[in-house]
Amino acid sequence: MFVPDRDLADYVSRWTEKKIIKWDGYCYVHDRFTPEEVKAARLARRSIERMLYL
Repeated sequence: MFVPDRDLADYVSRWTEKKIIKWDGYCYVHDRFTPEEVKAARLARRSIERMLYL
């Protein structure tokens, strides 16, 4: 079983041939962002190379 969250499990499963059993957990902060919101933020701040939260 892969913990802590489903998104990280999806990412890791791309890099291995092992069967990944995903736990349906999630990061409550990441889960709030939509792809459209991320694209809009990048367009509004074109000089930013990385976006993060603390």
